Amino acid sequence: MKASLNEGIEKSTIIVITTLFIVLILTNVFGTTMTPMIWDPAIHFMDSIKYYQAIRTLSPHSMITIDRYYPPLATLIPIPIYAITGPDPRVGIFIENAVFIVILVYALYKLSEFTGSRVPSIIAVFAVLTSPLILDQAITFMLDIPLTAMAVLTWYLLLKSNGFRSRRYSVLSGISLGAGLLAKWTFPIFVMVPVFYELNLSISPLTLGIRGILKQRKNELKNLLTLSVLAVLVAGWWYIPNFKALLSALKYNSQVSGALEGDPPILTLQSFIYYPSSSINYYFGLLGTIVLIGMFIVVLKLRKDDFESLLIIQIITGFLIFTLTRNKAPRFLMPMIPFMGLVIGIGIHKIFKRKKYAAIAVTIVLMVSGIVNVLTFQGVISQRTLIEDPNMIPVSGGRIFATGFYESRIFGHVEWAEYLKTDERDWNIKEILADINDTSDDPVTLYILAQNPWISWPLRYRSLMEDKHIDVIEPTNERNIIPLLSADYVLYTEGGFLSEPWALDYVKRARAIFKKYNNITREFYPVSRYKFPDGAIGVLYARRNSTPLPEEKSDSDNCENISAVFGNSIELTRFCIYNLSEISRSTVLITYTWKSLKKVKKDYIIFVHFTPKGSIDAKFQQDHGPCGGKCPTSSWQPGDTVTESYVVQIPSGCYTIRLGFWDPASGERLEVDEIHNDGYNRAIVSTVCNDESHAIITNGTQKRR
Repeated sequence: MKASLNEGIEKSTIIVITTLFIVLILTNVFGTTMTPMIWDPAIHFMDSIKYYQAIRTLSPHSMITIDRYYPPLATLIPIPIYAITGPDPRVGIFIENAVFIVILVYALYKLSEFTGSRVPSIIAVFAVLTSPLILDQAITFMLDIPLTAMAVLTWYLLLKSNGFRSRRYSVLSGISLGAGLLAKWTFPIFVMVPVFYELNLSISPLTLGIRGILKQRKNELKNLLTLSVLAVLVAGWWYIPNFKALLSALKYNSQVSGALEGDPPILTLQSFIYYPSSSINYYFGLLGTIVLIGMFIVVLKLRKDDFESLLIIQIITGFLIFTLTRNKAPRFLMPMIPFMGLVIGIGIHKIFKRKKYAAIAVTIVLMVSGIVNVLTFQGVISQRTLIEDPNMIPVSGGRIFATGFYESRIFGHVEWAEYLKTDERDWNIKEILADINDTSDDPVTLYILAQNPWISWPLRYRSLMEDKHIDVIEPTNERNIIPLLSADYVLYTEGGFLSEPWALDYVKRARAIFKKYNNITREFYPVSRYKFPDGAIGVLYARRNSTPLPEEKSDSDNCENISAVFGNSIELTRFCIYNLSEISRSTVLITYTWKSLKKVKKDYIIFVHFTPKGSIDAKFQQDHGPCGGKCPTSSWQPGDTVTESYVVQIPSGCYTIRLGFWDPASGERLEVDEIHNDGYNRAIVSTVCNDESHAIITNGTQKRR
């Protein structure tokens, strides 16, 4: 009777803590001004909309390639509610996080079966739900809380399988493993310890040999096979078709992204203190981290069973693996927080058996830490900086805080303060979308000449929500500069928070190119002006349906009408070269306008060859799909005109420009009319020269810098 009463109190305590947490998140998501989602949260919310639309339109096959990098579990969860409310960022954020928080708490409670008491699970739930990182991530659309929940649930199910002797728990483990893989590809790191432990149980003792294991462990091996098949069935539909693209992206991110974002190099002091620093700022706060260290030592010294050893091994292994990777972020180790919470709970429980009042004192310190974290998150208590040393501390701008670091809060990012106070209305998102005409079935391209994520990302997801066919592009790399002058609309602003430092040069170049090009051609005309919260004025430009031959060009620019016909289907009507030496040394901007004469069935690639004087062989070239691949030739209708542009640096010397179309399937080129054909189905359209002093000369006209 007493045991039953105690269990009821323990369950009620966990339910109360969880309910308070969900109410807290509910009020923060629905009861406050919502800053526009940017970067990863916006991507995940957009994926959620795309999955919803795919299911609504009965085209589930398209779900495989909606996102080839991020698995879909978290983004699928809000879809049943979208069927009632329609896609909504607040609904998506709340439903996704509430569902997985409940799963996480349930799994923590069930895991306490292996501790001999429910008390550690109560302490762990409190420590987890007052963690600065959990609080911060629960009010945005991310994958890390779902990943954390699935890791803890899978731990419980694997341990209950008892070396795969239990068919029920082996089946459930297989489903959970597959679902965990669909949460995020780092999932195996957080469950590998119980996986290897259960494998060892299933085949031990090894002295049996292979034949003995096959004979005496037949049931376990069958259950293991069932588990494996179920995991593949649950996760394979996404991983198998996307594996190659995913592997390439993961390789790039592991080698390049960390360096671009300024993460510390591997095997440096900053790399080794990155995640310990994160424990103070992101995982538990200062007091909570002190409690964690103390209880970790207690459990390490007094551990008596395999479960406690497994927790210790998992925590050490997780920290070590992510320390030895270049791409770092505190949230990458979020799944360690519940395991560290259990260590805290087990440690306090062990102390209680020996020194009751010491355990009560530690519990009070933990409670104070958690309450202070929540009050800081709510802005009731100010965030206090303990240490500031950007040269040493690799997280949070080189600062260690007493009560946690909250990226979603104004006080968390001082440099973002003015932006985090804003909402979509401040950034004129609704007005910009209303000013864009997307009545045709073809996507409209909007090019944003500002590295301001509070403009670009809400434009992306709002256009999806409103079923508008708008492709938003920013100059984040060399490749993304190419579509600029082929865009249907350009949003120009000199302001904006330059969110990605490595893209700054591309932004400046794209702005300079657009100003020079439009000052000459007047191809884009202003539609609307907007005032943004950062004080910048944005101007939306639209492309004219037809543009006369420009006249306001400089001596070093050349633009002329041409009538070169390819395959009796496509006509090159105009070819222009603009000198950009004042923007970037020895650089020219080339634009050309195509006119579709009749329907083309194939998707041809455009090639542009630069051949040295007196030679027919290309010294350098540029092959590309029309509009950077966004307007394939098979989509061109008779009478359509397509204007393209690209920027190229010219080596010293003079070059003839020859261009044409080729079929990537057969390698054959479209035939060029006799007047322009150089004998190799390339149209000769112009010449460009760069002398030793880096003057750019086009068609014999020279302008020195």
